[in-house]
Amino acid sequence: MYSSQELEHLLLLWRSAEKGLDSDALQPARERTFMGVKADMMHLINGGRWLLVTEKTAAVTYYDLDTDTISGVPLIPAQMELTNARPILMSIDLDTHSPFLQFTIAFSLDNGGTRKQSTNSAESRRRVQIWRVSVALDDSQHAVGLTATCLASFPHRPEIRFVISLSLLGPNIAFTSTTGMIIYAFVVDWTQANVSPLTYPWRVMQWTTVLSTTSIHLFPSSMVLVASDVNWSLCDFSLTPETINSPDLPRATLVVGTSSCVSALSFDYTSVFNELPTIVELIHWTPDVSYAKTCLGYKRIVVMNHDLTIIRTSPPFTTPQNPTGGFRKYLLSSAPGAKAPLLDEDSGRVVYITQRSESSEPNTTNFAVVDFAMIFRKQLSPY
Repeated sequence: MYSSQELEHLLLLWRSAEKGLDSDALQPARERTFMGVKADMMHLINGGRWLLVTEKTAAVTYYDLDTDTISGVPLIPAQMELTNARPILMSIDLDTHSPFLQFTIAFSLDNGGTRKQSTNSAESRRRVQIWRVSVALDDSQHAVGLTATCLASFPHRPEIRFVISLSLLGPNIAFTSTTGMIIYAFVVDWTQANVSPLTYPWRVMQWTTVLSTTSIHLFPSSMVLVASDVNWSLCDFSLTPETINSPDLPRATLVVGTSSCVSALSFDYTSVFNELPTIVELIHWTPDVSYAKTCLGYKRIVVMNHDLTIIRTSPPFTTPQNPTGGFRKYLLSSAPGAKAPLLDEDSGRVVYITQRSESSEPNTTNFAVVDFAMIFRKQLSPY
């Protein structure tokens, strides 16, 4: 599937990205900017080539960041009317067993409307959608774009009033939700729910009476982590695992932001039940601080204020009081209004939103792409 020249390029990219991200000088090899659709959420797919931008209507546009001229291509059409749209949630699960790039997207949608709408109707107020995204190949079997197919669409159960966070892994989706004044964590097999949308089972994993910001993350070996401002819970959501347990990274590091700080959590998700994770505060939270959510196994995070800071999070932990050379800063060339950074470690690529310029269209977003892979220093950037 790869020529020897392509494999050589990938190897050089990976090695130079590692060197560029860990360089004491932290100078990018190139920087580019482009204009895209108005972003509600962004996801940088592993490998750093494809950027997904989601609008408030759940419409998704993708951008090929490896091209000289970056332009958007519609991937998923709008799923809600903009006038009725409530906040949407989106989670991505990468298929690591596919020979070509393939991943699944889960949406939790709230289309407004009345509470009396039937939960089995197409107009049901709160719904879950599952989409499969694959690469489009040309005659020489090279990736030239992305295509999306809807695999499942079913209503949230009527007890669900407001979904707070969402995670997708294989056939399972996990989410936290309010049912009255209590927050619960649920795990649902979406393949079953799509077949029986009115009677599908779920698992209630954790509850709290504290109405605080929560996030949820599914891991291999049927483990689910629920994190909030005040507590953390790691547990096995199935006594009989539904999938074969063969994790590559039994020790996980996850970065979570709360109302006061950005913290790193380290825990073993394969053998310990209800383990209390190691929690280390990385940086104090202020309203103008923005950070990139990490992927399982990532060794670094990006924190953005007036500069771009790369923090190494793998043990031994880096902290502001004990930096151990792990805090590296780069003054942003597009600093005003910079927010929502995304990091792909394999390619050494960071994408973030910049402040809207006076010439920008009203319904667009300005993006910046920063490459730390040293391989790009040999190339003349058209930007």
